Amino acid sequence: MLRFYWDDCCIRRPLFAELEVPGADVSPPTTPEQYEQEIDGKKFGVYELRFMIIPRRTGILSIPKITMVGEIMDRTRIFSTPQDEVLPTMEVESEALTIQVRQ
Repeated sequence: MLRFYWDDCCIRRPLFAELEVPGADVSPPTTPEQYEQEIDGKKFGVYELRFMIIPRRTGILSIPKITMVGEIMDRTRIFSTPQDEVLPTMEVESEALTIQVRQ
């Protein structure tokens, strides 16, 4: 599972890079789930993706960063921004992970 969090804005039309993991089979991600989550009294927007990663061998498995690119929308204009309006974009990356696969 991968979650991208943001605050102070809304993200429109998110695009996620394809996940390729050397030494593993990766299922296509689920449709991104979008919701809000409160952390320490502050609300965050969340995009959540789920993948199934099946290692082909034991040993070290390196899961690379995943990039999300989306348009930044002002929270106060979320329902009044025209669909064809050109908005600034932002790009964020997840952290890379390294795990030990055992039999």
